[in-house]
Amino acid sequence: HVSSPCSSGSPLKRFGDGEPKESDWEWYDLFPKVERYLKLGDANSFELPWNNDIWNFALCQKTLKNAGHNYNTKVRLCKTGFVTKSGKPVGKCLGFSSNSKVFIETLKRFSTCDCSEHASFEEVVWSETAFYTEFLAKAMIQGAKRALRA
Repeated sequence: HVSSPCSSGSPLKRFGDGEPKESDWEWYDLFPKVERYLKLGDANSFELPWNNDIWNFALCQKTLKNAGHNYNTKVRLCKTGFVTKSGKPVGKCLGFSSNSKVFIETLKRFSTCDCSEHASFEEVVWSETAFYTEFLAKAMIQGAKRALRA
């Protein structure tokens, strides 16, 4: 599994000056190694925030295509139990891609949301959303085990 550094493609960068940042150069240095890493196993997966420009980068698309990533799903953090300190569900979505249909099908249960409201932008500690909830981590392990058996 690869969880790519996401600051390079963050939608928040649109509020900046448009100049490349250190995180952009770090991503372009790191990402060519991802394809070699993904080829180490029979089943593999990749994750980024759903609304991240990196998904549209030619290098990312080429890497995922070469890794056979024909399957993807949205994972809503609120469905994985991610809440603010005051208990409001966090509406951020992650995107997962994989060469394993079984792995992605395991995560699809997190793709829809029935929350009446999500925490506001200011209420969320965004650095904490970089960590998977225990519930999501266990689902990923379950999906990986299923993928290995398939």
